[in-house]
Amino acid sequence: MDADLSRADWPPPWTQPRIERVLALISAVAATPPPPDLPRLADQKESVFSGWATVARDPRAFLSLGLCSAAWLERSIDRLVQVESEADVSGESFLHLDVRSDNLCFEGPRTLLVDWNLAAIGNPRIELIGWLPSLSVERFPPPDQLIGPDDAPFAVITAGHFAARAGLPPSSPTSRARSSQLMQLKPSFPRACRLVGLDPPDPVAPWPRSTLDLE
Repeated sequence: MDADLSRADWPPPWTQPRIERVLALISAVAATPPPPDLPRLADQKESVFSGWATVARDPRAFLSLGLCSAAWLERSIDRLVQVESEADVSGESFLHLDVRSDNLCFEGPRTLLVDWNLAAIGNPRIELIGWLPSLSVERFPPPDQLIGPDDAPFAVITAGHFAARAGLPPSSPTSRARSSQLMQLKPSFPRACRLVGLDPPDPVAPWPRSTLDLE
């Protein structure tokens, strides 16, 4: 059923109380019994959570962004692929899987999530870690206490999702998806590297788009 959210308050800006409200909502959703016919993340692992494996097969689009040198990627890609492949995304929690500001609003005391087309069943930590890059982009760096050492695989998965897509050609002339993916990759990539003990990426000049043939 559609709801009129025209009077709701949509972030940003973010404040600490708003952060706490979203954290409570994520926990409440995860604790809600999910519809049994939803897809399970464990069944989608190879197709959905394999961004770094995609980069390893053809790194040109990712390297074109200039976020690291080819030499750095050659030294580091095996570790990123390994952590990604070993991540345990299984679980029984109800997940939205697209928590970000344009899917969140505040209506009085209620905190609401819209656009549930990616809903699934799996590990609830991937929900939280997946939200943090967009929060960083919107100039509210996430508190360090939200991320623990055990979250490294989910940080790697999140960064890999953006890394495999941000450098590709846009799907249409008006699409803003690639720019959004790049903005979220910029904070999530170094965070993932730090959590798995890799050297910080060494940014270089982006490649001219005319030198790429990625169609």
